[in-house]
Amino acid sequence: MKNNKGFIVAEGLVSLSAILLIATSLFPLMFLIIQKQEEGKRDLIAARLMYERTEANLMTGQSQDQLYIVDGRQYTITFQQGNEFEWKVCVNYDKKQQCIVEEYERERVLTD
Repeated sequence: MKNNKGFIVAEGLVSLSAILLIATSLFPLMFLIIQKQEEGKRDLIAARLMYERTEANLMTGQSQDQLYIVDGRQYTITFQQGNEFEWKVCVNYDKKQQCIVEEYERERVLTD
């Protein structure tokens, strides 16, 4: 029978350092994933608000700038019309901007 006194502490320290090494490499990655998920959620909220307001304004014929606060964040929707066949809708939030530009062609009447 061999004397194995003291190896339990050494093995414990090696396994603890391995666990800490893995944890220190995975936690920043996990926090980055959570941060990207939150950014995606804000982008989705902005796109949804822009879509809903554009749809409502097309039905009513009004194009007023609007301010919304969702989850403590401020979203500003602006409508701009270039000419009668072009319009632009933008949503501003967190120093970001998303825009939709739509341009319609005039119907051409062909004469023979």
